[in-house]
Amino acid sequence: MNRRQWLWAAVIAGAVLSAIVSYRIAHLTFVLGSKEGRWAYEYIYGFNPRTLVLAAIAFVVGGAPLLLPSAVVRRREWWVIAYCLVAATCVHLRWRTLAPYTITRMFESDGSNGYYGATRQYRASVLLKDFERLRPALTIHPRSNMPGKLAFVYALERVSDDPATLAVLTIVLSNLGGLALYLLVRELTDDSLVAARSLVFYLFVPARLFFFPILNTVTPALVIGCLYLWARGLRGHSRFVSALLGAALYGLTVFEPLPLVTGLVFAGLELSAIAKGDVKPVEVMTLTAVSVVSFVATAVVIQAWLHFDTLAVFRHLATEAAAFNATAERPYRIWVWRNLVDFSVGAGIIQVFLFVTSLFLIRSSASDRRRWSDVLRDPPTVFAGALAASIVITDLIGVNRGETVRLWIFFACLVQVPAAYACARMGSRLPSLATLAASIVVGAVGTSMMTFGQP
Repeated sequence: MNRRQWLWAAVIAGAVLSAIVSYRIAHLTFVLGSKEGRWAYEYIYGFNPRTLVLAAIAFVVGGAPLLLPSAVVRRREWWVIAYCLVAATCVHLRWRTLAPYTITRMFESDGSNGYYGATRQYRASVLLKDFERLRPALTIHPRSNMPGKLAFVYALERVSDDPATLAVLTIVLSNLGGLALYLLVRELTDDSLVAARSLVFYLFVPARLFFFPILNTVTPALVIGCLYLWARGLRGHSRFVSALLGAALYGLTVFEPLPLVTGLVFAGLELSAIAKGDVKPVEVMTLTAVSVVSFVATAVVIQAWLHFDTLAVFRHLATEAAAFNATAERPYRIWVWRNLVDFSVGAGIIQVFLFVTSLFLIRSSASDRRRWSDVLRDPPTVFAGALAASIVITDLIGVNRGETVRLWIFFACLVQVPAAYACARMGSRLPSLATLAASIVVGAVGTSMMTFGQP
């Protein structure tokens, strides 16, 4: 089989499996999670045919940019981006009516969120400056996370105190991660068509649809923003952009530190830039040093201002996370494979099949026709390989045992890039449309029937 045939096989297999998963969810027989692993999402409603109507509307609205002529996408790319962001946000707000709980109730709930309640209980100057002492008194989510999400909610409350408005703003900011992804893919490929596909896929990642407006849906925007700054800094040899990256990485650390495992992707982009001759090793070292200094300087400023010891809090939370797995009796072995199953549903089954197939084809092409040095000169290929390594390492570490549909949303969004790249190389719009349709159907059926983000 040649490359295109392998990719078509991945799309067909992924589409069939997506249909099976959707059917089993509709019949309340699919288990997302593991009962033996002591974590599973439960069903709250039976299947409602209205779900498929909203899914069809979402497909028509979301799929429209995929049907545009290539020349239009390239010539009117900013109009295409604006349409995607505005239309998807409108669809998402309507989409949440599938769930039994309103976005307002989810955002202000201490069960699914907790951050809004904490900001109502304490002023920012009190909670952020004395976070470590007050942390044990908070509800489970703000207590077990770095204070970046609390700072995020405090910042949103400068715009409005209304939880309904804050929930909408959270969805909007999460969707802006699609703009960052578009810009990142343009840096990697110089191809607006691949970037547009990546944007559309991002906007309808099932895991994001499941958990709107929980703050984990904002994490991908921060991760992708940091990756874009690094790619941009390497390409432009910009110390200013590298300094921005250092500050942004500190922000990511205090918002949600788990995505720092994507450091391998940053390293991959660096190696690819060197292999292509875009930047010299000594320049990379300089840019990296600037980012590190900026990160440390930001941490020092925050500690002087808020008396917040980032390293100490991170260490305490990591210890508690490890203890939680033991207390909850979540076994390591089950979750090593079950995490990957749940992640595949959250990321989109076709996308994961295309991702894995692309990795296989990378290995095959490097062995049969090209040297590994040639592979390094292709940024999307390096991106896919580094992302795969990050996912495998994160899985084997075993910190996350269950709940990966929510905790790995940032991975799910990054997988859209190699999937979009593969679709673009197949010479047909059908794979992209099939990928989008499968994501929407799984996302719609799951959102309407399962316990994602309960108040």
